[in-house]
Amino acid sequence: MLPSPPPSAFSFLRPPRNLASQFELTTQSALPDHPTVADLPRAVWRNKRYVLEESLSRKGSKGRKSWIKRHGFFLVEIDTNDSPLSPYWACRLCDAKGQPEFFAAAATSSAADHLRKSHRIFESSQAADPDLSTDESERPKRRRLQYSAVPRARVKMIRELSLGLLINTNVPFSFFSDTFFQQLAWQLDPHLADQIPWSRQSMGRLLDDTYKSKKDEIKQELSDALTKIHLGFDLWTSPNRHAVVAITAHFLDRQGKHQSRLLALRRQLGCHSGESLAVTLGQVVREWKIEDRVGTVISDNASSNDSCLVNFYGDLDAEMSLADVRARRMRCYGHILNLVARAFLYGEDFESFEAESQVFDLLGRREDDLRHWRKKGPVGKLHNVVKFIRSSPQRCELFKRISRENDEAQEYLLASESTAELEVVMNNDTRWNSTYLMISRALVKQGDIRAFLVHPEVEKWLPEADMLKGDDWRLLAEIKLILEPFYLQTMRTQGWGSEGGNGRLWEVMTGATIGGGEEVQWEIGDVSMEA
Repeated sequence: MLPSPPPSAFSFLRPPRNLASQFELTTQSALPDHPTVADLPRAVWRNKRYVLEESLSRKGSKGRKSWIKRHGFFLVEIDTNDSPLSPYWACRLCDAKGQPEFFAAAATSSAADHLRKSHRIFESSQAADPDLSTDESERPKRRRLQYSAVPRARVKMIRELSLGLLINTNVPFSFFSDTFFQQLAWQLDPHLADQIPWSRQSMGRLLDDTYKSKKDEIKQELSDALTKIHLGFDLWTSPNRHAVVAITAHFLDRQGKHQSRLLALRRQLGCHSGESLAVTLGQVVREWKIEDRVGTVISDNASSNDSCLVNFYGDLDAEMSLADVRARRMRCYGHILNLVARAFLYGEDFESFEAESQVFDLLGRREDDLRHWRKKGPVGKLHNVVKFIRSSPQRCELFKRISRENDEAQEYLLASESTAELEVVMNNDTRWNSTYLMISRALVKQGDIRAFLVHPEVEKWLPEADMLKGDDWRLLAEIKLILEPFYLQTMRTQGWGSEGGNGRLWEVMTGATIGGGEEVQWEIGDVSMEA
């Protein structure tokens, strides 16, 4: 379809035929990013200037609901300074003849009489019209909402940005009700600040409305995708012990660009069996209407995910064979790295080791937990030392004082950065990446830790078996050297791929080859592939 030609100079010079043609002419150009009343579509009639009422912000207004809206324009007169004056209703039928009739819009009875008498147009149920009253004395009194000089488009844009701020920073809905923020907004633009509904209830409604509209947009994106819709899912337990499942979709859009969309983040009730997870996946793909477009599914290597996908694909296509299901089951590269690193640090039975440590901690059996970790050599001893430092405010302060004294005793180096204020890092049970970070920080703070361990107060309370010796530090340095490629590869390939890297397939394959040499084999379902 060819674009419509721009209006000619004659269209601007000739007298305006009616209001509708003037508004149509001025709406052909888009509004600027920060519109004012002067930028709004307008019409001039008998030396008076009007803008559409719906283009001006009026805080608290829910819009016109009267039946006469279908047969005319609700306008607001503006003065020479672009300040709003009074509202009017102009008859659309009269305007089509080039003779628009104007009526005050404070009440709609006069406009309704005009439609009945001049055009024989009646409302089928006038009692249901909240704006209509033939007797003004019977109308309930309510505060008249004032028109502002702020375009509604600008208010809408700022509300959407405000909602984005709430979501991105995870602050409460009451954030904009803060007194200091209100004063700040008022100082920047008092007229604009007065028109934006920032209450908790208003922002909550905006979130619901935005979610529904964006969901429709994403449904259309999925429908227009050039490829199958490939899914990824994972379970997570929140701090308040709620099981949450996240489901994402990956596809190429109409322009051939890779897109990723979060489809669901919902509680997983009941047991976490494969059958239960398959029900959740099925509900989500049907909600988004993509059940006939599902491609592969990626998840970690838990056996419950195998049975999940057998049930999930079987529900989508009863004729799909087990071999076809396995071919569509992709395994998580990051989870494989995680298993290898954990096994290197804690052995193959790391889950039992973690569970036993949690039991000792829950029962308050501190000595048993120390002995339990001590079995893991220098890593376990470092864990005990860091826990010893961090378990008491007095010991934390002693460690900081020793760090500052060591830092002051060193000679000044132009390219050296002070480490006195760095804290030691506590690992999180058998989360290997937190153990890697604990070792890395300990090696940076090695001099401070050594000085701390020989302090008289520390020697008195810390068991001799947990004292880190020279051989322990050398082994910790070697462990860090081994774990560092795993950590870097995990950080490099997590998240969304961008700029030809950061999670793209070539990086995964390169990491697999370097990590395992020529003999590494990747198994995806029953398909074996040598890297």
